Amino acid sequence: MLESLATAIIVLWCIQAIGTAIYLFQIGWLLRCLKASHFAVWESLGSPHLILNNRPSNNWLVLRWLWTKEYSELSDPDFERRAGFVRALLLTLTANFALLLLLFFSSFALYSPLTH
Repeated sequence: MLESLATAIIVLWCIQAIGTAIYLFQIGWLLRCLKASHFAVWESLGSPHLILNNRPSNNWLVLRWLWTKEYSELSDPDFERRAGFVRALLLTLTANFALLLLLFFSSFALYSPLTH
């Protein structure tokens, strides 16, 4: 049981690492396209940048913008498709991370000295 749990944790961690790298590239591209094509929206989100202007307030505005699908108001099908992918990836990574934490902490309960 513990070995299969350890394998699941390793697989989920690898998925999380690869997914996070993909997310960072995709959100960086999305922010650059937003600045180039929809400058007013980019400014309203606090002029976010992946590294240079990366503050909690900007992150919150961008996450809320993605979560509420405000990007669909831009009438730009290509951008909307890419933003939808970034949103789906973010939700998937969040669910994967929650599952990873659940399995990680449940492994302590299974291997606790109190239960053996």
